[in-house]
Amino acid sequence: MAQVDTYTLTPSQGTYVPLSGGTPLADIQDDDEVSAPIQLGFTFVFDGTPYTQASISSNGWLSFATAPSSSYLGNDLDNVDADARPLVAPLWDDMDGDSGTASYTTTGTAPNRVFTMEWKNWKWRYTAAAPVISFQVKLYETSNRVEFIYQQEAGAPATPSASIGLTGTGSGVGSFLSLSNASSAPTTSSTTETTTIATKPATGQVYAFVPAPPAACPAPRNLTVSGISSNTATINWTVVGGGGTFSVEYGPTGFQPGQGTVVTATAGSTSRALTGLTPSTAYQAYVTQVCGSAAGNSTRTGPVAFTTMVAPPANDNCAGAINVPVTTACTSPTTGTVLGATQTLAPTGSCGSTSTTIANDVWFRFTASATSHDITVTGQFSGVVDVRSGGCTATTSLICNTFTSGTAGRTLRVGGLVANQEYFVRVYANSNTAPSATSSGVTVCVVPSPPPPANDDCASAQVLQVSNGNTCTTRTRFTISGASSSLGVPAPSCANYQGGDVWFSVVVPANGALTFETDSVGGSSITDTGMEIYSGTCGNLTSIECDDDDSPNGTFSYIDRTGLTPGSTIYVRVWVYNNAQPSGRIAICVRSVSPPPPPTNDECATAITVQSALTCSPTSGYITGATQSQAANCGSSSAPVNDVWYKFTAVSSAQDILLTPQFSAVMEVFSGACGSLTSISCATVSSGNGTARTVTNLTAGQQYYIRVYANTSTTIPVAQAVFTLCVKPGAGSCATPTLPATTTITANSATLTWAGALGAGETFSVVYRVRNGSGSTTVSGLTAATTTLSNLQPNTEYCFTVTKNCGAALGNSTATAETCFQTMMGAPANDDPCGAVTLTVNSNGQLPVTQSTNAGSLTSTVGGLANLLPACSPSLSPKDVWFRVALPAGQTSLNVSLSGAPAGMIRLFTAASCSTSFVQVDCRTGGAANTSAGPQVFTGLTGGQTYYIAVSGYGTNDTQGAFVIGSASTAAHNALAGSELSVFPNPAHGGTLTLRLNGAGAAQNGQAQLINSLGQVVRKQPVTIRNGAAEQQLVIEGLSRGLYTLRLEVAGSAMTRTIVVE
Repeated sequence: MAQVDTYTLTPSQGTYVPLSGGTPLADIQDDDEVSAPIQLGFTFVFDGTPYTQASISSNGWLSFATAPSSSYLGNDLDNVDADARPLVAPLWDDMDGDSGTASYTTTGTAPNRVFTMEWKNWKWRYTAAAPVISFQVKLYETSNRVEFIYQQEAGAPATPSASIGLTGTGSGVGSFLSLSNASSAPTTSSTTETTTIATKPATGQVYAFVPAPPAACPAPRNLTVSGISSNTATINWTVVGGGGTFSVEYGPTGFQPGQGTVVTATAGSTSRALTGLTPSTAYQAYVTQVCGSAAGNSTRTGPVAFTTMVAPPANDNCAGAINVPVTTACTSPTTGTVLGATQTLAPTGSCGSTSTTIANDVWFRFTASATSHDITVTGQFSGVVDVRSGGCTATTSLICNTFTSGTAGRTLRVGGLVANQEYFVRVYANSNTAPSATSSGVTVCVVPSPPPPANDDCASAQVLQVSNGNTCTTRTRFTISGASSSLGVPAPSCANYQGGDVWFSVVVPANGALTFETDSVGGSSITDTGMEIYSGTCGNLTSIECDDDDSPNGTFSYIDRTGLTPGSTIYVRVWVYNNAQPSGRIAICVRSVSPPPPPTNDECATAITVQSALTCSPTSGYITGATQSQAANCGSSSAPVNDVWYKFTAVSSAQDILLTPQFSAVMEVFSGACGSLTSISCATVSSGNGTARTVTNLTAGQQYYIRVYANTSTTIPVAQAVFTLCVKPGAGSCATPTLPATTTITANSATLTWAGALGAGETFSVVYRVRNGSGSTTVSGLTAATTTLSNLQPNTEYCFTVTKNCGAALGNSTATAETCFQTMMGAPANDDPCGAVTLTVNSNGQLPVTQSTNAGSLTSTVGGLANLLPACSPSLSPKDVWFRVALPAGQTSLNVSLSGAPAGMIRLFTAASCSTSFVQVDCRTGGAANTSAGPQVFTGLTGGQTYYIAVSGYGTNDTQGAFVIGSASTAAHNALAGSELSVFPNPAHGGTLTLRLNGAGAAQNGQAQLINSLGQVVRKQPVTIRNGAAEQQLVIEGLSRGLYTLRLEVAGSAMTRTIVVE
């Protein structure tokens, strides 16, 4: 039957017809999903194998495998996992169907039925913002044709990188067919997969794959090699049909077919073992199916390459063990290697990685010269060292441990040996992967151990004295130097025992309670111990408990037990963690503390009262001697529920309950009465954890119960069965005010508001301060959600917070976030007519140039002024400042020039006095908001009359600020005959002013000066003149707004112009 690399691709242009009435496949309408198998409705042959079902992935592929384990988002036609092969992939990428629909149907009648699978409105890739593409796979009965067809959707692909093609049952070259692109005429490859397709196939694009006619004698496929050793290997293949035998030809890499060694395999075989190979040699092999005279032979498949392993070392098994001499020092260790080793025994179960299932081991042997020896193994790899006794046909492990790569290695102290008896050292890698040729070396050396301590084994255990009470009055100091491993006793279950232990014994006192603790000795390098205690006899010990570092003294071991049998002997085994620094000294102490009496609050009815308070005043308690009141509602199901009880009265709807146990605990809160309690909160609390648990939905004034018990089945020592408990109002019990704001801000006051309700006896407090200033002011005892601050400074930024004061039980709320505001400017002195600034008018009706401001001014209403609004602008509330002028006798006009946007309207009045009977004479504006009124000339006035001038913005809400009032003429004396001088823009802004001069004759240079209203020269700049003309920018940046005189001196003559700087 045809294989996928022999399928023929035929691209064409067709019509995409969306599937109608198909069976929905909602399971894959998401990201990274794969369906359960669905039925095709007929038998479809693909890659030479018949199939009746398929599984569909949201990532754009259809698999004929029984049950793919993944949606396989990464496109991989040539090497996808076997549980997804074979498959067809119309568009394989990390896609998403959450915006689309998936469905399938089978149409037609036998033998011409068609199975269609549709991915409609699919996102390509999963991060696309909208549907990108729709596509279908069609499988044709009888012809076994595979067809892909596409329809573009509106969305754009998001970083696409797809594959399109077929994958067979095998992997690698020849097991797939990959399209080069998504064009109308792609090419195919079975050697290189294209994984970067990023362009949508055209709507109606069809890719049809047609299997080639089956060969009379199909060629073997998917050649692999397994079972490679130093002299053997097995060649494997797959084949569909033919029924012939197989010819396997092999030889050294590069040999010519026809010149190699040929072996045969029977019909139906899919493998052939090769024997007699040379170690460490590279080989190649070819396979041909021999079908007989009618069908002939298949084409030759291959080569498949492999390299044999190195020859096993001489000490690959126990019988070949290399002798290791016992020496006084480990200066010349015996060397070896695990390269090429094979397994003699299964991995020793008591050491090494639990995932290691292969032990390709090498063997060493030594003859004991004493009862204890130190065996040191170093390796270029991480491995296992296993010391064994007995003969090669039946060895027994004495001690076993691991070592890491490097010079440190592992030293095992092995005691209980018999002098002149032979023992074995077995070494293998602590991994299923064999070390490489450059990392397989190992060294072994054996030296006598130092003299062991007197209590090196259980039978010679040193008797310890028991101290009474919580203090150690008797501490026994000892050394582990020279201690060996204890044979015949199981290795301890904690604290990384590596051999080298000592033994103690102690008699249990009448109260059945003992505390065992190791500790440091001054000057000793030992800081970490392990300890295990046993009952029974030295020949029949039973472990009671093993501990690593529970002692408060750093990482030393600590065991606290009650309920021991009075008068019995307890055996204590102590070792240094990891057998490090064994030459130092350690101390051990055994003391007995009588358990406290049973707790008085052992039942709900005798619960101890805990007061809710703002400050945590912990109540101490213990669970030693407690009994169970009811079953557990949370925590460990195996832990005994020996509980104690407390009660409190809620002062708010939320209460924080702080339990700090010295053991793993459960804390449960109940409502109701002792006979009918309802659990409302249950949580576990780790040892030493002081985090509060918040219980909500409580009713203030109602009583609640707290139950405390252990969350462990391990017996808790008396000294650790303690805890503290306190109850506080929950966070937010005193609600923080909200929505702080300001209203009615003046120059000296502001009204503050906020939201929040007050209960009986509750008040608000406000703290305010000058922003960026020091100090603050508190206003307390407020009974409404507002207050007005007075005596504030004008034009100053203030910030405030609000706190709710809930009384002694609940305390104060947290303060609101700071809210800031700025007071208004203080009103100018000429804010009303009676404060008007007097301006002197000269005989030409002109005013002196005067700097002023209307910042902070208010609307003047005296003398009927309010009735004269609006004037010549829409404003009903112009914020004005005032000036007063007395026209000279006979003067009937007034020349007023305003510069600066805040001076947008000028009103001219007469009045009987500064506060009565104002009559508006005239009004002029700049014509728009925030626009200066500019120069104005008032005529028809009465000489000798006093006039009032009001200057304001054009609109009510115009920006207030500085402006200049005076009289100006843009024409000035021109003493240079025939010349013309202009300046622009005027009023000037933007930092520069342009001077233009014409008709200056033969002059070549001049000088420009800017003079302020005080007659001071504030800018001076040379002017270059060419051919009687000049045009030059003058820098005015940094000048204050106002009126200035420009003076230009050329050839002994001067010209002036008045300019306004805004």
